[in-house]
Amino acid sequence: MLRLNPSDLDSSERWHNYPIKGDPYVHPDGTTVDKQGHVYWAELRTGMLGELDPATGKQIRHALPQQVGALHEVIADQNGNIDFDLIWGAEFGRMDATTRKIHLYPTPTPDNGLYGMALDQHGNMWAGGWQKGTINKFDIDTQSVTEYRVPNSWGQIRRISVDSKGTVWAGEYNTGILAKLNPATGQITEYKIPLSGANCYETWPDKSDNIWIADPAHSAFVKFDPKTLKFTFYPFPQPHQSINKIQVASDNTIWF
Repeated sequence: MLRLNPSDLDSSERWHNYPIKGDPYVHPDGTTVDKQGHVYWAELRTGMLGELDPATGKQIRHALPQQVGALHEVIADQNGNIDFDLIWGAEFGRMDATTRKIHLYPTPTPDNGLYGMALDQHGNMWAGGWQKGTINKFDIDTQSVTEYRVPNSWGQIRRISVDSKGTVWAGEYNTGILAKLNPATGQITEYKIPLSGANCYETWPDKSDNIWIADPAHSAFVKFDPKTLKFTFYPFPQPHQSINKIQVASDNTIWF
């Protein structure tokens, strides 16, 4: 795990490296930080949930109740629980903030392949069904999983997000379509990126609820305005660039 302090002018102190202890090939993917400053990572190769206390350097790699799986994304929720999804295993997961026990919640369709995850304002978990072309919801009240099948995708629903109004957005990677789901009705609306061969990898809202899309096929950043339904393209200075994850700072600056 790497820590960057961009405000530190001392280059030797700006970066700090925390080697993951144990298996050197864990393939860490998603990361998150809880309110106590503990850092968590999802292990794709080993199917474990990593935890680091930067203040002490102590690490814990939490094993799942099952032996098979690959964690993809991890999020610290508002109650201190650590939520995650499994891309191989097709399950939502949660490590309880109090008991530190891990609970798993499978999707109705086996091998759905949950790829990317976000939480809504109520604490429900949402994830893209990469292998089966679905948007998936874990309901925090009923402790159940619901699948919404996307009309024009034959799989490869990837990074997913929830805007300030609770609307769910997902990228149909191989069709170049942006999908919008209304959680109240279950209705899905699709918007085709107006560029031949476009991919739709990451979808993430800014503070104004514009949706930012990663299009690795054209090495471009794409903004979608839900009010005007207008797409705006921002090509990268260098070709063959790909965005893996987007985050938005408090001042609406976008980092990727």
